[in-house]
Amino acid sequence: SLAASVAGTSVPDEIDAESGVAYSQQIEDQCAEIVRSLCELTYERYSKLLRTRKEVHARLPLGDFTKMNRMVVEFTRDVHHLCGVPGHTLSAEMGAHAKAFMDNMHEEAKKKLDAILEQEQWKQVDVAVEFQNIVDALVTNQVPRLSESDLERIREANQREATGSTSAELVVAGAGYKVVGSGLMLLTAITQCLQSVGAMQSVASQVAHMLPELLSLFNLKAYQQVLRAGAMRPDSANLKSISAKHLALSSQSMGLVLALLPHLKAVVSAYLPEGQRRLLHEMDVAVTDFEKHQHQLFAKFVSILEDRRRDHMKTLNAALAPAEGKRQPAPSENIKLVAKDLSGMHKQLISVLTRQQLNEVFLQILSAFDEGLLEAYKALDTSPAYTRQCIVQDVYLLRKEVGKLHLTLPNGCCPDLIAFTQKLSLE
Repeated sequence: SLAASVAGTSVPDEIDAESGVAYSQQIEDQCAEIVRSLCELTYERYSKLLRTRKEVHARLPLGDFTKMNRMVVEFTRDVHHLCGVPGHTLSAEMGAHAKAFMDNMHEEAKKKLDAILEQEQWKQVDVAVEFQNIVDALVTNQVPRLSESDLERIREANQREATGSTSAELVVAGAGYKVVGSGLMLLTAITQCLQSVGAMQSVASQVAHMLPELLSLFNLKAYQQVLRAGAMRPDSANLKSISAKHLALSSQSMGLVLALLPHLKAVVSAYLPEGQRRLLHEMDVAVTDFEKHQHQLFAKFVSILEDRRRDHMKTLNAALAPAEGKRQPAPSENIKLVAKDLSGMHKQLISVLTRQQLNEVFLQILSAFDEGLLEAYKALDTSPAYTRQCIVQDVYLLRKEVGKLHLTLPNGCCPDLIAFTQKLSLE
């Protein structure tokens, strides 16, 4: 019958359909395997190609390297999407290239910074507007967007006379800092580091180590050249002496870095995984080192004036002792010389240091003077009224001259010395 005939052909048709599905699946599996094999081969060949050019890539400009890195990352992502095979081999190779690139860039930056510091004359230089743009970006915890060509141009120009739009100082949070050429070189190296991590987050841990190392190099070399007088060597900067202005400009360099350090830490922190934040401890160590260095520079100002003060006080006893020809008590030449030194130092530093730094330096100087002058005047024979009256005249002149400096002195000028003077009888 027709029904029997139809029933008799249904089983083979079902078998054929199932065979077709199985065959299609087999073809799909084979194609997928071929695609996976091709993708794995592509990863392998691409990795091999990169490996042969590793040394060349390590010396590429930052913009070219980050462009190549982005192309490899996008290629790996697209291939992974196509076949589901992660490109671990290619990613690892690119990671090795990024490390080699950063290592090379870091070594070059250290060599340049060391060479510039070795020849640094510790003279103030004008600041190109690009540097202020860098600082403005940093204080908002952003990676500076300066183009690579501009960065290269200002890097080459920072040792020459600045052209174009310039200013006398870098402004950070309202405070102005005078800068030297090596300080600007440090700023360009920092910018390049941050631009690297901004373009390649995978190098964040390297940058977290490199930045403190650059800062440490600058701090140590500046210490050797200024406080240790290394800049006076004939094979170095060949300076005739280390002046108060040299010390002040070195102090400004330390102050600028200290003002920027919290922002540098914030920028790097934004790119570091939570588990690697401990690496930022090196930045905290840098803060401590720079603060210590700045305190040593301030102490040197105190030491210079204290040495001169002691020298001026050597003849104080003879100057204030009654003698024939001395009729009216008057300020001694000794205290006039002390006041002159104070005024001279203030004149040198006011054009370089920030108001806060200047005030801190003179608080330390006057604190040392309070103790030293008190000891000198207490050592005098104050039994003659003439001597007592001369001491009062001396202290009055000192207070008047210090008042002209317009300092902020919470306890006034030399409070212990004044208290001693007020107890002297003028009769």
